[in-house]
Amino acid sequence: MLPYGIYHVANSGQCSWYEFAKAIFDTIGMEASLSPTKTNILLSKARRPMFSPLASIKLKEYSLAMESWRAALRNYLIEKGYKLNCI
Repeated sequence: MLPYGIYHVANSGQCSWYEFAKAIFDTIGMEASLSPTKTNILLSKARRPMFSPLASIKLKEYSLAMESWRAALRNYLIEKGYKLNCI
């Protein structure tokens, strides 16, 4: 059992923002013109790390696991009423 406290968790696996957006459109069967973009060409006042995936390390210490981000995305889209592409 996990000790009492606040835990920051994320689904398993990792992806870029491009991969995430592409997965959304692919899953619902919608065509979109997407292309990966290098972070350094975006105009942003906030500095962002080049690679910063989230990990649920504390859960692993207690043999707990989160479902994959793709499965969670699919379940979320179903819950929100989207008709899924048969992939």
